[in-house]
Amino acid sequence: MKKKSLNQSETIRWLVFSFLPEFMTLLYVIVRSIINPYFLNYFLITALFFSVFITIYTYLKAGLMVCSYFILVKINNNETDDNKRQSKRNIFTLVMVMMNLVLLLLIIIPMHISMH
Repeated sequence: MKKKSLNQSETIRWLVFSFLPEFMTLLYVIVRSIINPYFLNYFLITALFFSVFITIYTYLKAGLMVCSYFILVKINNNETDDNKRQSKRNIFTLVMVMMNLVLLLLIIIPMHISMH
């Protein structure tokens, strides 16, 4: 059996869902900055204080992305039925997004608390 990697559309989908929590956070910061001009200053100052946590988050995120890519490739190679493969990928993508969100909340919640 020939080993397959993810095709281009699957890779793009994986990247979009990997960075979905960051996109939502960026959108939140932009909207809050438009509503309250001082919010961006508070956010940047708080981010400087939490830079160690943000660095740890970056390494955890990179590890999660590498592991998730290899798991998706393994699902792609091991499953022969297309419907089962697609359902496993969908479930794994949902789990991956939830894990990303939990990682991001571990940074955002303390920053939000310290800003008020």
